[in-house]
Amino acid sequence: MLYARFVATSRRVIGTRSFALPGPHGTSRRTVGDRALNRGQVSREDLRENYLRILEKCKSKKLPQDVNPKGVFACNELDLKEVQVYGFDYDYTLACYKPSMDYLLYSLGRDMLIKKYKYPEGIANLKYRENFAVRGLHYDIEKGLLLKLDSFLQIQLGAVYRGLHPVPDEEVLRIYKNRIIPIAYVEAPHKHSYDAVHRSKMVQLADLFSVPEICLLCNVTEYFLQNHIDYHPEILFRDVKNSVQSCHPVMHQLVVENVSEYLEQNKDLRRFFDRLRNAGKKTFLVTNSPFHFVNKGMQFLVGENWKNYFDVVIVQARKPKFFTEETRPLRIYDEVKQTQLWDRVTKLNKGIIYLEGTVKQLQDMTGWQGHQVLYFGDHPYSDLADVTLEHGWRTGAIIKELTHEIETLNDPKFKENANWLQMLTGLIEEHQDYEGPEVQNELDEWMRERDQLRNEIKFVFNEQFGSLLDLIESEMVLKLPELPKDIPSSKTSKDEMQNAEMKVPLFTPLEAATVSSVLEECLNQLAIIGFIIPANVDPRWDDSFKTIDETYGVPDEPEIIFREDMGLLPIVPTKAEKLQRERNYVYEVLKKVLHEIRNHRTFDSLQKEVDNIAKKLEGERNLKESAQMWLSQAEQLREQLESDKKANEEDRKNTIKLAQESDARVDHAIFINNGKLGYAEKWAKARLEQQELKLNLQNEDMLNKLSEYSKEYNAEQAISAEIHTYLEADIKNKEEQIDMWTKKYNEEIVERQEEIDELKELIKEQKLEIAEMHALMDERQKFIDECIAEENRLKEEEKLNKAATIIQSTWRGHMVRKQLGKYKDLWKQLKKEAKEITPKKKSLMKRRDKEYI
Repeated sequence: MLYARFVATSRRVIGTRSFALPGPHGTSRRTVGDRALNRGQVSREDLRENYLRILEKCKSKKLPQDVNPKGVFACNELDLKEVQVYGFDYDYTLACYKPSMDYLLYSLGRDMLIKKYKYPEGIANLKYRENFAVRGLHYDIEKGLLLKLDSFLQIQLGAVYRGLHPVPDEEVLRIYKNRIIPIAYVEAPHKHSYDAVHRSKMVQLADLFSVPEICLLCNVTEYFLQNHIDYHPEILFRDVKNSVQSCHPVMHQLVVENVSEYLEQNKDLRRFFDRLRNAGKKTFLVTNSPFHFVNKGMQFLVGENWKNYFDVVIVQARKPKFFTEETRPLRIYDEVKQTQLWDRVTKLNKGIIYLEGTVKQLQDMTGWQGHQVLYFGDHPYSDLADVTLEHGWRTGAIIKELTHEIETLNDPKFKENANWLQMLTGLIEEHQDYEGPEVQNELDEWMRERDQLRNEIKFVFNEQFGSLLDLIESEMVLKLPELPKDIPSSKTSKDEMQNAEMKVPLFTPLEAATVSSVLEECLNQLAIIGFIIPANVDPRWDDSFKTIDETYGVPDEPEIIFREDMGLLPIVPTKAEKLQRERNYVYEVLKKVLHEIRNHRTFDSLQKEVDNIAKKLEGERNLKESAQMWLSQAEQLREQLESDKKANEEDRKNTIKLAQESDARVDHAIFINNGKLGYAEKWAKARLEQQELKLNLQNEDMLNKLSEYSKEYNAEQAISAEIHTYLEADIKNKEEQIDMWTKKYNEEIVERQEEIDELKELIKEQKLEIAEMHALMDERQKFIDECIAEENRLKEEEKLNKAATIIQSTWRGHMVRKQLGKYKDLWKQLKKEAKEITPKKKSLMKRRDKEYI
């Protein structure tokens, strides 16, 4: 409860306050408000000088140490003294396959598409692309896109492919409307159901067997696109998936016939199992593969006697159903007849092979529970996540790709680029608030350089999708814990297991600084709250001194009691005291975590606090279970007391009956022989005294037992009453909460309905306005068409007038030249007039001719 409040408080602080983040190189970053007030001017020469200074500092900076590619990486604390049982998967865990396995699966699936599903023969020419895809990618069944999502379900732009070609970012955003995909779109409603993959819109290809499947799917998609063949993405996905899965039996047979061609030899695996057995650990094997396939592979890896290393061997387990279902029975496999038997399995024996079953049966028959078990697998969901969430097993993942990625991380060029990227990002953040075109141009150049560095770092792992580690969610247990010194550690890659090393994850300096700033702001808020709450907590008060009353009632004026170890204390703290005490608790936890993150860049104390809270909740749950057991025992004691009472009553009645029979015999003797009356009286008296003594002893014994039973009964009754009171209060509290949430739900429903009604009215009004707008637009279009028609008519008329003018002038010129009609003898007259025309008249005539023309 306190941990949940701590998280909620942190979120409230982050959500409502602005906070300052320490920047790189010892500077401090301003809040948004400070930036708006303190913007200034800076020259481009200053920027270049800062850039060169940071670049020189980066070059002189010492590169980080290399990471051991054979290392074991823990993401949670683990005490291996608690681990008594080690479990293993087979495929890609104990058995590491060569690249030839991917080529085999690809070829078999491709041929199955052609033969069974009648796909075009040209698909047979499509070759396997070994370095195209990585596992962990998502495939959108409806849209036919292969894409990379991060742990927040955010699409990684540039890593979305249709076939073998990337989809432009604009098209991706147009298709999905957003970079973040809803979880309901990614996961099926019930992921463990039989038809989950048939109802989900997107599937994740999470195991190594899915890599050739991805390549085949993309190759066929590209073939269809290049040859303009229409296809349905979902049908193509189902056909490819069914083809690859249906060829697994053929693959098993081919691998069995030539194990060394497909399986990597590991000489240290046998020594690893020997050390586990010598340390007294139990081991088991649970795999989905059939026995003949596992048997041949384990003989190649460990030897003919490989079954002696495992206490339990279960094949064809059909994970994840093995971890989630409870109704499938275990069956025995007959190695000689190579068939399964029908006998009921009541216990698990070493050396016998079992099929199917459930993890519940495994735990019930062996007694292996929860934190005692450490299970290794390669699939993050079917091998690790379910068994951790459902059954509390510790888990570790064998990540084959880590070898390549760590070797890439250790490359000096990569380290230099990573250092420069971090420092360049800090430089951009320091100068992004300055104004001016020169500053903006310089910042644009820096950001282009940063983007180029990011792409170089990303594509050094895989040219299409980048690093595999981006696809691993931080909450998923995909890193292996440390093994004890006398036992070889499990590996995270295909290399030797015995050389594994422990690497505790740390925050980067920038992450540590950011988290420290947030925690510091939380501490400031809690300090302010400490002055607001009107109560102080007695320093002698501790969490161990609590009563059941505290959970369901807090009086306004608490009663005072005296404890020898603590003095005067209230039976129940007030509400203010409870708030102050919880505030102090959260404050101390945050203070300790802040110190660790700043100085050590880790948060061990927070993890320990969470573990303590979990143990406390586990103790409360055990108390409830013990209460039920005590009630049952008290009821049995009551029944035993009633039975003893009845038995004692019967003994008393039998004794009285014997005494009465004795008296009758004495009376009869007296009547028969009066001479022996004195002897008979003495005998009867002695007999009665003996019977009374016997009855007294029995009554005393019965009273003692009754007293002991009563004391035990009263004690159990007191405990039962207290637990009953606690449970009634808890039930009452839960009912009040249910009523409150039901009331809130109904109120929200009413509010939402009113909002929906208002929106409906608004939509109705908008529809009417849209209809009126359509009518106006139609009238406007009609008017525009009429104007265009009139304009065309005027243009035609103008053209006709111009043509008529040209024809008229041409005809008049012809008549003048030919001296026809009224222009006959015109030239003679003009010549005559020309002789009489003065220069002034000539200029006037020329001007008139020009005006006429």
